[in-house]
Amino acid sequence: MNEVPITRSVLNVNLQHKGKAKNNIKNAFHSNELSFIEQRQKNQKHSKKHKNTTEDISGEENFSSPWRLISSVLGVMCILMAVAIAATVFSTNLSSERQCPMIQQKGPHHPCPENWVWFRCSCYYFSKETLTWRESQQACLSLNSSLIRISREEMEFFSFKNFFWVGVYYNKTSRQWLWENHSVLPSEMFYGLETNTQGNCVTYQSKETCYAEKCTTKQQYICKKY
Repeated sequence: MNEVPITRSVLNVNLQHKGKAKNNIKNAFHSNELSFIEQRQKNQKHSKKHKNTTEDISGEENFSSPWRLISSVLGVMCILMAVAIAATVFSTNLSSERQCPMIQQKGPHHPCPENWVWFRCSCYYFSKETLTWRESQQACLSLNSSLIRISREEMEFFSFKNFFWVGVYYNKTSRQWLWENHSVLPSEMFYGLETNTQGNCVTYQSKETCYAEKCTTKQQYICKKY
């Protein structure tokens, strides 16, 4: 009669032991499952973070690429501009070095013939004799020169007491003022020149004083070697 409780007690202990073991296995399974889930979540977060970082870096590279191209183009343009400016300065300096002196030169050192005047890289002959316009033109040709086709620059420096024939005449057929070589005279060269029924040739004293004169009138003349 006393053995029955002992058996139940042993069974209860065994059952409790089995229950605890089962719970421990269950808890261990849950613990491992939770650890796996947590690790998986961590890996997903790390992967997502890495993906976002990669996208950010890629986005930054894509954003910086156009600016790199623009910077390169601007750099090349700056270099080309610098080269162009340097070439212009060099050309200007070289041209200035080759310019003739501004002052009138006389004497045996200039390349002009005797009785000629060297002025700004050209030789001029101011006659003392008086001839008609046509005769003056022929006289200049005989001296290997031409009746001067006076320029604005020359008009700024040439001023005389007397009048001199210059290489300008009026062509009645074309109704135009022409240079002595028959090229058209710029309209702004001489103002107020009027035609004349006796023929029209230009006589010059200064830039403020020049007239359309009869070509048969005898005056001094200016020749220039071109």
